[in-house]
Amino acid sequence: QAQINIKTAQQTLKTSRDTVTTKQTAILSGQISVQQAQTALDGSISSTDYSAITAALAKAKTWYDYVNVTLKQSGTISTEDWWLALDQAKQKLDIAQTTYDSTLAGFDTREVDLKKKQLEVARRNLDAAQGALADAKDDVTVKELSLTLTQGKLQDAQKALADAKKSLAEAQGKSPEIKAPFDGFVTKVNVTGGQEVLNGTIAVTVADPNKFEADILVNEMDISQVKIDGSATVQANAYPGVSFPAQVTHVSPTATIQSGVVNYTVKVEVQNPTATARASAAPAAATDNATVQLPAALQRAVDSGRMTQQQAEDLVKNGPPAGFSPPSGGTGSSGFTPPAGFTPGAGAPASGAAGSRAQSQLPSGAAAASGGNYQLKDGLTVTVTIVVAQRTNVLMVPNGAVTKQGNQSYVEVATAGGALEKRAVKTGLSDWQNTEITDGLTEGEQVSVPQGTKTTTTTGSSPQNRGMGIPFLGR
Repeated sequence: QAQINIKTAQQTLKTSRDTVTTKQTAILSGQISVQQAQTALDGSISSTDYSAITAALAKAKTWYDYVNVTLKQSGTISTEDWWLALDQAKQKLDIAQTTYDSTLAGFDTREVDLKKKQLEVARRNLDAAQGALADAKDDVTVKELSLTLTQGKLQDAQKALADAKKSLAEAQGKSPEIKAPFDGFVTKVNVTGGQEVLNGTIAVTVADPNKFEADILVNEMDISQVKIDGSATVQANAYPGVSFPAQVTHVSPTATIQSGVVNYTVKVEVQNPTATARASAAPAAATDNATVQLPAALQRAVDSGRMTQQQAEDLVKNGPPAGFSPPSGGTGSSGFTPPAGFTPGAGAPASGAAGSRAQSQLPSGAAAASGGNYQLKDGLTVTVTIVVAQRTNVLMVPNGAVTKQGNQSYVEVATAGGALEKRAVKTGLSDWQNTEITDGLTEGEQVSVPQGTKTTTTTGSSPQNRGMGIPFLGR
């Protein structure tokens, strides 16, 4: 098309140039016509200078009009002198008129008028031809510029053609086979055979069976504690007691606001889902999703907000961890009465790691862990616990043993004489069960928990990490 446009522009330019030549010829013809008309007019008056007698007559008329009107009204001349000047002017006008009339008396005045008109027409035609020539030259300039632009477009088209040929060669050199970047399962096909697929089109969706992710919503009050690459655990409701290690892979920079509640989307990826998962041999009763009847002390702790319903139910199902003291108002660890038929879980957690869990879903796939094969599928409800802080080999006491006055924490320590001594301490991490003591106590000292006269011994943590989790609202 660009080549065709070049040919068209060249032909148009040639036509414009030919028009200029035609106009130049027309001017030459017009000049000849003017010359011929002038010669014919001059010949019709013989050798008499027609122009001279015409000019003399016009001059005489002009002078007469000046004396008769302008000079009379000027007031610069007397009446006698004015009459004398007017008479002289009239004589000159009469002489000029007589000369003019006598000169033309022997000629055909109609023929002279015709020659004059022919001369006038020839001059007008010459003027028109000169104007047409100027327009034709301007048109040539425009056509030359148009040709230059068209030549530039041709160069662009030639470059585009070269690029297209190169892209075609590259495309022809590639295999038409679509390959996924990893082995997996095809979960969705968005195109059909023979359909044109443009660059960027998602043609096929593939799921990696070795990678699982859960999306949760974290409240605005807790989001500052969640960091990329942070540790987490994932538990599927379908497999009680099985915990998969996970890692935080994404924290949304923008909020999700629903009914005035501000949350942030956090993505957690399960690490090595085919590796051995941390599993506890929970009893059959622990798999029951029905509401567990809580002892009075635990129910009061739930009602006062010192622990959640889920935490209390887990305590009943799995048994109290080592060093556990019931919430304030209870009967003490020695007086804790589990529900009828309760058998403490053999794998009851002793590490004290805590954290409410967020309900979420995992993509389809399968994972094998100790204790059996676990077929994780898309849409399973899971519990996500994100560890925001942890300590190893620390001194800790039950939460009930610590009281606060302002910013200072205190515990009551049993002295050698059996009395209780109020002692200021520095605290570290705390979960819903235990609090870390960083200064003020030594291992083995007994502290009082405000529930009668009972005392408890400060202990070091087990070799496992002490961690603190935070509750999240899942989706």
